[in-house]
Amino acid sequence: MKVFVSAGHGGIDPGAVGNGLLEKDCNLYIALGFGKVLEDVGIDVIYSRVKDEYDPVTQEVMEANRCNADYAISFHNNAGGGIGSETYIFPGDKTSENIAKAFEDVTVSVFGGKSRGVKTTNNLYFIRNTKMHAILNETAFIDNAKDSKRIDSIDKCNEIGAAYAHAFIEASGYNAPPTPTIFNSFQIKSKNKKLYVYADHDRNSKVTYIIEDKRRYTVIDSYENDYEGKYWYKLKSGAGWINADDVEVIL
Repeated sequence: MKVFVSAGHGGIDPGAVGNGLLEKDCNLYIALGFGKVLEDVGIDVIYSRVKDEYDPVTQEVMEANRCNADYAISFHNNAGGGIGSETYIFPGDKTSENIAKAFEDVTVSVFGGKSRGVKTTNNLYFIRNTKMHAILNETAFIDNAKDSKRIDSIDKCNEIGAAYAHAFIEASGYNAPPTPTIFNSFQIKSKNKKLYVYADHDRNSKVTYIIEDKRRYTVIDSYENDYEGKYWYKLKSGAGWINADDVEVIL
């Protein structure tokens, strides 16, 4: 799979401005956090930019189409006095709709933000002119004091991007390259309404994703935490580790 990742604005174009933040910077660090997770699970990532440089949307679209990506994802932040995230897709694109919904779920379940929903449009140049599945996310309102706190540092932006990446991996159905191990994979499903996925095999590690469905998920590795006396399972998607007590094995 190949994914084109766009960090909106840049260089002489700062985008929206508010609460001491420039949209172009927030967009970049969200995009980099997103791309890193995708690269870690074997997805081919092409970035519109990896530093602060002028990158007009016309150039982004040309680069996306030229590289023949399967998906084009663009990160932005909003202004105008609202609050929350919203994600745009081209009308009728059900594949992009699934991913957009997953992004909005992350805003609410992982970061406690407000979702303004998935919106369809053919008026955004990036959405209209890319030849692949395209998603444009407006993560937060930079001019809203409360909302801007979600994006007011590099680490926070990276974390948001990483969470969106895990959601993308699950929603797109991406199958990571086979892991070089003799571990016999198996499938599990959550026992509860919410299944917490951790960065490491330890409940004290960061929650990277929250699963809120009863679908089957594939496990590709296990680990016994001697300190906790618990087994942990690693998800095939690359989202992270889950505690064995929270799931049931499907035989």
